[in-house]
Amino acid sequence: MITKLMDEHIHISCMTLTFATANRAHLLRMTAPEMEAELAKAPDARRSEIKRQVVKQGLDAPLVFEALRHQQKLHSEIEDAMKRGPYLAGASYSLADAAATPYVWRLEQLKLAPLWEHLPGVAAWYARVRARPSFKTAVEAWVGPAELQRYADEPDPWPKVREILRAA
Repeated sequence: MITKLMDEHIHISCMTLTFATANRAHLLRMTAPEMEAELAKAPDARRSEIKRQVVKQGLDAPLVFEALRHQQKLHSEIEDAMKRGPYLAGASYSLADAAATPYVWRLEQLKLAPLWEHLPGVAAWYARVRARPSFKTAVEAWVGPAELQRYADEPDPWPKVREILRAA
C-alpha cells in the first residue's frame, strides 16, 4: 500500500506544498517570462501547471488540501507500520524507509512537522532514521545552505495549514 501511495501521490503532493510555501516567494519575484522559463523545467506540463497554481495562490490553492491529505495518508501508513516493527518493512531498514525519508524531511524543513506530532510511531521512526549515519550523508549534506536558508526564511505555514485541515 505504501509503495502505491509513494509512486502515485507523495512526490507530487510534496512538490505542491514546497512550491506553495518555500519556493513561492522566490518565483513571485521573477518576471513573468523568467517564471515561465523556470516552470517549463518541470518534467511534464501537469507539474508545471501545479506549480503555476500554487505559486499564484499559495496555500489557498485548491490543490493544497489534496496534497495535505496524501501526506497525512503517508503518515498514517508509517504509524500503522510501526505497530509491526521499528521500520516500514519490519525489523530492518529498507528501501521503503529510504523512499519515505526525504518527504518527511522536506515537510520538516517546510515547518510542517506538526502534521505528525500526534503520531508517536511516525515521530519515533523519523528519529531512528535521522540517527542513522547515512542520513547525514544522503540528506543533510546533500542539501545546500542556500536551500536550507530559503526554508528557514519563510514564514511559518502551519497556522494556515491547520486552518485548512480544520475546515475540511
